[in-house]
Amino acid sequence: MLVNNAGKNPVRQFTIEDATEEEWDQYRAINAKGSFLASKYAIPELRKSGGGSIIMISSISAHIGQANVGVYNSSKAAQEGLVRAMAVDFAKDKIRVNAICPGWVMVENLRKPREKIMDYIESIHPIGRIGSPEDIAWAAIYLASDESTWVTGASFAIDGYTAV
Repeated sequence: MLVNNAGKNPVRQFTIEDATEEEWDQYRAINAKGSFLASKYAIPELRKSGGGSIIMISSISAHIGQANVGVYNSSKAAQEGLVRAMAVDFAKDKIRVNAICPGWVMVENLRKPREKIMDYIESIHPIGRIGSPEDIAWAAIYLASDESTWVTGASFAIDGYTAV
C-alpha cells in the first residue's frame, strides 16, 4: 500500500490573477508531482507483491469552486486526474488507486486560528464538527484492506458536508 499524504495547503488566499508563477509551481510540485513520483516508484513493488492499494489524500477542493484558492484547487484536481488514469492503467496488475477528499480536518495549523474563524468553519458542517484525523484514517483503512478489492478510481468525500 502507498498513501500519498504529502500536500501543500493554502497559507494565503489569492486569485489566479494574483498568483505568482512560483506559487503555481510549488503547489503543483508538492500536490501533483509528489503523488506522481511516489506512485511511480511504488507501482513496481506493488506489482511484484501481487497488487495492492494506492491512496491519494486529495481534497474536497478538487471538486468544488472556492474563492481565492484556485491554484490549490487545481493542484488537487490534477491529483484526482492521476487517480482515475492510474486506476485504469494498473487494474490489470491488481493495483487499486483511489482518493480520499477531506474537508476541514483539525490538524496542527488549524489549532491557531482566531475563534471567529473556527466558529465559521464549524458552522458550515451540518454534522456539527470539524473532522478528525481518525475520520480520514478509517477511510484509508478501508481502501487499504481486502474489503475494498472492487473499488478503484473512486474519490470519497470525507468532509462532513459535501457529496462529490
